[in-house]
Amino acid sequence: VRSDPELATRVAAAQGFSDQDLHAFAAASLQIDPITRSLATATPAQQQSAAEQIRQILQQHNLDGATYNAIVAQAQTDPALSQRIATLQLEIQAEANEASNPAQ
Repeated sequence: VRSDPELATRVAAAQGFSDQDLHAFAAASLQIDPITRSLATATPAQQQSAAEQIRQILQQHNLDGATYNAIVAQAQTDPALSQRIATLQLEIQAEANEASNPAQ
């Protein structure tokens, strides 16, 4: 089944998340996920440092914690939203790869 980007955009907008929110979330989550995975075995000092890193990442992407968490919660129960985020993450990673390996 191919995803319909226009449909995904309309679905996300109906849920209160703009394309800008979803793009920011996708970019931020690529940076935040590795940090959150390490929290289970982190010391309290490491947890505090991780929380600050996450706050900075959210700020860089113009997201607040409530919006980030709302998108996470919605994506866990909404396959279309989850797929839209995964597609955006792939696009962001491809853009980053192109930027780091320009054609010569």
